Amino acid sequence: MKKIIFFLFTAVLSLHAAGAGPDTLFNTQASWSFFAGGRTNSLPASFYYRFHRGGFLDRPYLEKNAQKLKQDNIGGFDYKNGLYLERQIDSIGKRSDFFVGIRLEERYHVSTAFNSDLFKLSFFGNKIFEGATASAGPFNFRSLSYRYYGITFGKWMKKTNETYRISGELAYLEGRRGIEIEAKRATMTTATDGRFIQLDLQGSYYESDSTRFKGSRFLWPSSGNGFSGSIDIEWWQNDGHFMRFSARDIGFIDWKSSGQNYSADTALKFDGFIIPNVITYHDSLFRMSTDSLKRLNPEAVRSSKRIFLPAWFCMEYIRSLPDLPLAINVGITARAYTSYRPFLYSGCTWQVNSNAKLNLTVGTGGWGGINANASFEWIFLNSWRLQTGLMQLESVFSPRNVRGVGIIAGISKKFNSL
Repeated sequence: MKKIIFFLFTAVLSLHAAGAGPDTLFNTQASWSFFAGGRTNSLPASFYYRFHRGGFLDRPYLEKNAQKLKQDNIGGFDYKNGLYLERQIDSIGKRSDFFVGIRLEERYHVSTAFNSDLFKLSFFGNKIFEGATASAGPFNFRSLSYRYYGITFGKWMKKTNETYRISGELAYLEGRRGIEIEAKRATMTTATDGRFIQLDLQGSYYESDSTRFKGSRFLWPSSGNGFSGSIDIEWWQNDGHFMRFSARDIGFIDWKSSGQNYSADTALKFDGFIIPNVITYHDSLFRMSTDSLKRLNPEAVRSSKRIFLPAWFCMEYIRSLPDLPLAINVGITARAYTSYRPFLYSGCTWQVNSNAKLNLTVGTGGWGGINANASFEWIFLNSWRLQTGLMQLESVFSPRNVRGVGIIAGISKKFNSL
């Protein structure tokens, strides 16, 4: 899916270090950040790319990848791109150390969860299940493309041996496109020689009105409108302890009533004629045999739809080791309304010198397997900060079976006036 990359004002980069605190030399910070990455727990990323691009998937290639399937297959991808501006406020009334910020980002999210029977039924047809029942549910797929316009307000709180930073953010969401597919129940029984087929299906398919969005349009008309909220709580202790809790993107998008909604809740039995293969596969696209299953083609209903964001919940602890240029960290990340599973990680940060640091983390969970990530941060010209990173490092050692890729990049500039 094509992305319109545009420069925006967004929230501060997450480049805090244990033992750090508010920088009294600067009162304004502007930054640009970029993130794109995803992973699967079974099929290689190349399979999703070829299928999405409409590439030809021949039977030997499909059979080879079918051997890699798990009973519960999950995968997902996230994309964010934007700029940021934050300004410290001297005081509000008799209180000081407040700050405000604005954030605008281009975002895209996709996630899916499916079992091996659905894959085989979709690409090989039901003939391979002759005399058996294929259980293709539950199945989930979600895709969200939207723009994020946020306002941040927060405060620093300084005590003798510790510092707190608390911030909240409210955002308006401009929906570009939304797709949600859910099958709570889907079983298909194929009798010997295909003499009857029994189908039990409960599911829905929703797609927002894509005709409202044209890539050349910067703002409205949008396909949906929504709101979200976030909160961050950070704590520094002078002896080198740091903790952070974040709850982000708690919200939703209400897609307009011009979207298309298909739903089915039925149990059907086809007999009296031979149906050897319900699904026929041609050139990366599978379709149902409409001659025999016309009754399964529901008409689209124009309706609205509320889709919740894949909210983030994160906790992290960092400890700077005394007399060593090293800090260790542990954390957990969980998400709602997506196939992403709780991600546990640990790692370390090496302070190469006063202006550069290298961070390495290893974790398990998320969209599957062991994840290894590395990032580098460099401060130059006193007020500039550059960050680059590569995620899913394990894929570098298995290029023929890459299950995940990801990159992060960012640059920020501090000002003592603006």
